[in-house]
Amino acid sequence: MAVSNSASLLDRELGAVIDSFDHVVRFNAAPLDREYAPHVGTKTTIWACSDWPPDLYARNRSRFVDCRRLFVVPDLPGKEHVRSPPDAEEIPRSFERQLREQIQPRVGAWCTTGLITLAWLLREFEVIHTVGWYGPDAVGNEQVFLQHYDSQLSTRLECHHAVRAEARLFNQWAAAGRIAALEGMPESARRGVR
Repeated sequence: MAVSNSASLLDRELGAVIDSFDHVVRFNAAPLDREYAPHVGTKTTIWACSDWPPDLYARNRSRFVDCRRLFVVPDLPGKEHVRSPPDAEEIPRSFERQLREQIQPRVGAWCTTGLITLAWLLREFEVIHTVGWYGPDAVGNEQVFLQHYDSQLSTRLECHHAVRAEARLFNQWAAAGRIAALEGMPESARRGVR
């Protein structure tokens, strides 16, 4: 179960359902505070973190002690010096670059930690269950405003990430049966699959 950081997760109490999966993937600084537990659960078996901001991993690693750790560094100018922490499995820069070139080659935009991690894990798992990827603020929909349920942190369309291109790839995976969204695949996403 890959749990997005989308504010749409707060619309329903799915914490127990999420925690019932064998593996639960969290991203970056995914808050697991008691107030969010009914909505997002508390279990984490895989934690994926990017280097942005640089101290994100260091600040949050104590919360994700007993889990597999994935670390991604975008293959972008100025990131050459960044290395994965010694206790994390590195998703190679070349993998991120190939994924970025596949979805939308554009200088300055990098893939979200979520998309990189899903692509990486799809090499290992036949199907990945997801929650929070569809909704008015999730990558699966073009109306991306709030990216994180615990704050007003925003990802505007095509600002930092190639959101529409990522949504197309996510929808293709879902249409091929590789992604099983807990909330189902909305008709608008089905129409967007090319």
